[in-house]
Amino acid sequence: MCRMSARWNLCKCCCGSQTDDRAPHFYCGCEASSNVKRSKLKMYGEDLSTEDIDKQTLIFDGNESTASDNNTEKREKDEWVVHNPSVAFESEFGDALEADRAIRIFGTVLPDAFSFTINICRIIAKQLDIGLHFNPRFDQQYIARNSKIDGKWGIEEAQSYCRFPFSRGEKFCIEIFTTHNEFMVAVNGLHYCAFSYRYPLFDLNRIEIFGSVSLQKILCVSSKIYPSELPTNLLPKAHFLSISSFGNKLLNSNPLDCVTPLVISLENKISAGTEIEISGRVKLLPHSFYVNLQRGKLNCPHPVINLHVNARFREKPNRGCCTILSNSWITDEWGSEQFASRDSYFFAGQCFKLKIKCQDDAFLLLNNGNSIMSFTHRSDFSRVNTILVVGDIFVHSVTLQ
Repeated sequence: MCRMSARWNLCKCCCGSQTDDRAPHFYCGCEASSNVKRSKLKMYGEDLSTEDIDKQTLIFDGNESTASDNNTEKREKDEWVVHNPSVAFESEFGDALEADRAIRIFGTVLPDAFSFTINICRIIAKQLDIGLHFNPRFDQQYIARNSKIDGKWGIEEAQSYCRFPFSRGEKFCIEIFTTHNEFMVAVNGLHYCAFSYRYPLFDLNRIEIFGSVSLQKILCVSSKIYPSELPTNLLPKAHFLSISSFGNKLLNSNPLDCVTPLVISLENKISAGTEIEISGRVKLLPHSFYVNLQRGKLNCPHPVINLHVNARFREKPNRGCCTILSNSWITDEWGSEQFASRDSYFFAGQCFKLKIKCQDDAFLLLNNGNSIMSFTHRSDFSRVNTILVVGDIFVHSVTLQ
């Protein structure tokens, strides 16, 4: 694999390194990697000229048509869009993918949906290679991700901090964002998962969608941010909240409905003396959860995180308790981790009250009134405007004092 730099995980050629020990290109999304793979693909007898890449063919109900079809807008280089496509849908993007592209798929799940599939792929000598296979399965409440190269499926991935994000009969927006080393996938404005490249990004130029959905629009555009802004009717209101004033409490009468991730906007700046209290319950079989005090809601560019509190249960699986650490993301990298002196602050299945007190020189962390640790400020805390809560907990309330 390519050696990566901290911010965008670029290989050494991309991040401007002048050292002589550059690692070879395999799956990173840079042009050099694509050129290496293209030279190897010559054995298939394919002409990979720019002229061929620029061709765009759409298939509707088995009939081939060109990009001048009525339901397809003529695109500039930076945008490709299709309106009201039929399902199953197959099309080339016209240009192969590159880093900082966003594929956005707007549609509706059918009332009797069983599953649907999105493939980001390429056809070589009549063989389909799939760089990303995204397959929501409604009977299992499960989303499989995989690749298929040279006729062989890879190792399936399914882990996510989020619950299954689709509902039968409901609208959705899926965003697939390309970085230099992985796909990032968001559903309805919330990051759902990442999938590391197993196939050169520059050689993927095709999308397939089939299964139990109807489609309103598909577009592929250049983008520097992820997830993108969505219409308010597509945002899951249970996950996007705001605290408008001090003393305001966000409270859910049914805690089972208030599940993470929670993206909470702070309309007032925090200052020395501000207290944030998160009340909830740890799930019965927890893996981990974390709370960020950060600047902004985006995943890309990476936000400045003044405080990251992470409870890891997987490191103490037999005791039901967790390891707790704090850290920060400043100047495009994680700082040094700071660990709590003991483990028994959060327990599987038990309620908690995590309080974060902002002092002049540090954040003071407490649970149920017991001190966890003090985390010295590493950046200007007055610029924090977002609380992000992710992981294996149910949140009952969030209070800002």
